[in-house]
Amino acid sequence: MKTNQELVKIFETAKYSLKTIKTYTQQVIYLQNLLGDLDNITFSDIKNMVDSMRGSRPIRSIKLSVSALKTFYNLTRDLLAKEINLERLGIFVNETKKEYVSPERLEEIIRTETPDYGNPLEVRDYTALLTFANTGAKLNGVCKLKFDDYHINAERPFIELNTGQKSQRDVPIDNFFKVYLHCALPFWNEVLLQHGIKKPEFVFTSTYSKEPMHPRMMERILSKYGVNAKEIRNSFLAKLQKNKTNTKLIARLMGISEYNAQRPYNFIDKLGR
Repeated sequence: MKTNQELVKIFETAKYSLKTIKTYTQQVIYLQNLLGDLDNITFSDIKNMVDSMRGSRPIRSIKLSVSALKTFYNLTRDLLAKEINLERLGIFVNETKKEYVSPERLEEIIRTETPDYGNPLEVRDYTALLTFANTGAKLNGVCKLKFDDYHINAERPFIELNTGQKSQRDVPIDNFFKVYLHCALPFWNEVLLQHGIKKPEFVFTSTYSKEPMHPRMMERILSKYGVNAKEIRNSFLAKLQKNKTNTKLIARLMGISEYNAQRPYNFIDKLGR
C-alpha cells in the first residue's frame, strides 16, 4: 500500500502543479482504500470499482478518479495505463455533458414515486423533491429552507428563497404542491416535536438535529429518485422556456441573468432522459 508521501513523490516526477499533485494524491489514496494494493490490481478490478461507484458518485467525480488512476499507472505501470479508457469503463461522452432531466420525465417521477405516508422520512424526502421541482432552486437554497419560508396560506402561495446575497426571491407554487404542503408540513413538524425538537426552524433536517441538512445528504435523497439538484434546476428552466415565460420573469424566478434566462437549451431534446 502506498503512503501519502510515496504518492506525492510519484506525481512530482511528472512535474505537475502542487494543486494537481494534491488532488491526484487524495484520489489515489481513496481508490487504494477501495481496491487494495495498487501494484496487484487488474483492469477488471478497476471496471468493477467504476460500476460500483455509479449512482453514488457524479460522473464528473468518477472521471476525476479514473484520470488520477491512469496518471498514476502512466508513471508506474505503463501497460495497465494503456488499458484504462473511459469508454472501456462504460463512461461515454453524453454522460459528461450538462445534466438534464426533461420536465415530462420529472412529472412522471413525481407521480410514480409518492411516499409511504406512514414513514415520516419518506414524506420529508418527497417534500424536498417537490420543492426542487417547483422552485428550480440550488442545493444550498433548499437545504436551509425554514418552515416560515413556505407561505402556503397566502392568496397566491409561494416559497421564499434566500440567495445568500442579502436578497431573496419569491417563487409561486402550483396547486398540487400547495394541497400537499397543507398536509405534509404540519405532519413533519409534529414528528420533530415528538422527537424532542421544540419549535423546529429548518424543514429539511433529521429527527434528532435542529441543524439544516448537509447538501451531500440532500443529494443522496434526490439520488433515490434518479435525479440530482442541477438536473432539476435545468428542467425547471426548460419548462419555463417551453411555456414561453417572459425572460425577465425567468431571470427573477431563478436568480440568474437575462442572458442566461434566454439561452436556448438545445441539448434538451438530444439526451432522451
